[in-house]
Amino acid sequence: MIKIALFCFVAPLCAVLPPFYESVREIQALLSDSRLHERLGSAETIEGIARTEMGYLIETGNYRLEVEMEYLPAGRPGPAKFRFDFHEPVAK
Repeated sequence: MIKIALFCFVAPLCAVLPPFYESVREIQALLSDSRLHERLGSAETIEGIARTEMGYLIETGNYRLEVEMEYLPAGRPGPAKFRFDFHEPVAK
């Protein structure tokens, strides 16, 4: 009985995040990445962020910026680890 209770308590601590919360983590990391500002500058307003097959597409009033996202191998259960590869912005 104690083993079952312990498993019920520990299992959620090791679980992968649900898709909604994982995507929130990804977008927060994307917006916090200094390379985003380097590519677009402070004069641009982000009008949209869309998930693509390879990562994300960020649209501003003047540019489209593709950002590839690569999931990294995880050593243990938990939130996914990933890295971004920022392309050069393309004028609309």
